[in-house]
Formats: sequence, C-alpha cells, structure tokens
Amino acid sequence: MTLAWVRLGADELGALRAVLALPGRPGAPLPAAPAPPQPAAVLARAGLQVDGVLDGALRALADPARTVEVVANRSGRRAWSSLTVAVDAQGRVGVGGGTAAAFELAGAASRDDVAAGLAGRVGVEGDAPAEPLGRLTVAGVTALLAGADALTAARLRQQLARDVDAGPPRLTPELLDQQVAAGRQAADTRWAVTAGSPLVPGGLVTDPAALAAGLDELHRGGWLADGAPAAGPARRAWGALGGLRLAARLRWTAPPSALVLGLLGSGARTLVLRWQDAPGGPLADVALAGAVAVTGAIAAFLAAPPAPVPAAAPAPVPVQPPPPTGPPVWLPTAVVGPNALEARLVADPNRPADANLPPGQPVRVLQWNGAWAQVEAENGWRGWVDGRQLTALPPTSP
Repeated sequence: MTLAWVRLGADELGALRAVLALPGRPGAPLPAAPAPPQPAAVLARAGLQVDGVLDGALRALADPARTVEVVANRSGRRAWSSLTVAVDAQGRVGVGGGTAAAFELAGAASRDDVAAGLAGRVGVEGDAPAEPLGRLTVAGVTALLAGADALTAARLRQQLARDVDAGPPRLTPELLDQQVAAGRQAADTRWAVTAGSPLVPGGLVTDPAALAAGLDELHRGGWLADGAPAAGPARRAWGALGGLRLAARLRWTAPPSALVLGLLGSGARTLVLRWQDAPGGPLADVALAGAVAVTGAIAAFLAAPPAPVPAAAPAPVPVQPPPPTGPPVWLPTAVVGPNALEARLVADPNRPADANLPPGQPVRVLQWNGAWAQVEAENGWRGWVDGRQLTALPPTSP
C-alpha cells in the first residue's frame, strides 16, 4: 500500500488552516502558517480538494491526542527525515513532516494502511520472528549503545588501515565513557548513542560507575564474553546497531511503559526495546526482529482505541427576554472595510462576483464557512464575502 503524499507550501498550508479553522496547539506536528489573502482561491489554484481523508489528516496533525515519531535515513548518509503519525481523540489519522515552508502530508483511509505506507516511505523491508534477548536497565542499554558505537568506530579504523586481522576491541568503562561523550555531541544519528539517547527514559547514564554496572549487566545477560560480543543472537544484535537507518518511538502522555524504540541497522535487523516501569527504575525488554517490527509496533499502537474524550459540562442556558412586539428591526453587525468587496451568491471563488459592496457598507453576518461570511444587506439581499475584509461593530440594542 502506498500513501498519497501532498506537498504544501506556506500559502497552501495557511489557506487550509484558515478554511478549516484548524486550532494552533503548541507542540502539534502541523506547523503554524499565516492565512494568505483569499485562501479558497489559493487552494483552487493549487488543485487541492479537501475530502474527508485530507480533512481528518489535517485535524489529527493540528491537535493530536497521541503521535508516533519516525526518523529515517533511507540512503545511509546524513540526510535524515522526520515523519509523524498523529491520531486524535476521534480516531482520525494523519502522517506528515517538514516545516511551514515545505510540509508533506498524507491521509490514510484507515489505520491499517499507515504501517504499510510508512514501510514503503522509509524503505524498510524484511521480516523475521522476534528473538527475545533479555531485559536491561538504563545502564545496560547505555552500555549496549555505546559499545555498538565503539565496535563500529574500531571497524572503520581497521578498514582505513587495511588491518583485516585485528579483532574487536575490549569494551571497558573508560571506552564506553568516551563513546557516550562523543555520541551526545554528534549530529550524525547513524551512531547508536546519538540516535538512542533522546529515546531512553531519563536519558543515558554518564557516571563511570553506572557504565561499569552496565557492562556487568551485558556480561551476565550473555551479550558479552570477556569484553567482546558473544556469539549467537547477541552478535547479530550488535551488528544491527552498526550504521543505523531508522529510529522510531511512540511518544504521548503516558509513563515510560508506553515507549517503543526500534533501531534498524544493516541486514534489515531491528532492535526493539519496550520500556516498562519498575521499582528501581525503567527496564527494557530487548528483542531482535525483522525491519517490519517497527512498523508493526506502529500499527499496533494505531489500532489501540484512543483515550476517551471527557464530556464537556453543558453550558447554562441563558434566559431570553420576551421578543419585542412589532416588526423586526434590522441591525448591522459589521461594515465593509476601506476597499470595495466582491460578493457571490455561493461561496465559490471560481465564479464571477454577483455584486460589489462599497466601502463602509453596513451588513449583518448570518453565518461563517471558514474564511467566507454570509452577509445580509438592509434591503434583504444576501451573499457570501471574504469575511476578513469586514470590520465588526460593537453590539447594539434595538
């Protein structure tokens, strides 16, 4: 399944926000963008038609109840891209990434389509049953990520020196401390420490004593034998952390047990860490699986029912005074701005104007549809105008 992607510039994004009256929430994946003049005309020129799928995607990304963040490097270089899958409280799904100047967006007809669409987007393939590898503390995970970087760095140095006979280095707390410090300062997220440090609850440990405890954990768990990677599934897991291509995490207002981290390396192997709370601190259940495990985790997350939205308390019903006797009085609620304003019988920017309202013309606003306002003149004529060109009047009594 391939998601249908739409590329939006700042004008198109601002026009969609204005027409759909999308809320601006801090931290939402959909960037803020100012509304351009005549937003409906901007959408018409871009050929954008807001159907139910696109509308739902935009609303989910503008105000998500929970999100899945996917960071991917398809080419093995530093050109990483970030995508976010958002599911709002109504179960609408949107996928997008970028800035207000260039934002890519895809809507999904159903949640089942998202995982497959993301797998094609980031170029992951290969499936394999999960191999449980044990449970690690944050110190153990830190030692694992730093140790993988130490092995990768040693392999690169050996290749440059053409020293094919050199074996892997012995992992020590001092070597891990150097790798943690280097990875935390690096920008290249192909390194395991750089990619994994923001995704570990509370962050990686940096104390030498904690790193030594993490190394002991890896020895006891069969990850290491005499300071070097052990044989079997553990060795394949070390290899999966060399030259990362994809990192995915679930983030929302939940405890660390809700986090899932997938690190995709060479050979389409994925290391999946599922965090859970424990009295002594977070623990990670570690497994080695095929690349599809990451998108499978995303699919499982999306399939879960969204958190219920609490019902709002009913607003008090104001007591209305009895209607006045006699004929109704027409009262304006706005006036046309300093420029003449085109009016149409229907809210369609592509049809010619049916009338022109002069500057300062008083009108009464009947209803809104995005940036369009339906107005009524004192003689009873009604039409649709660009509501942003109106100046509201203070309330008056008849």
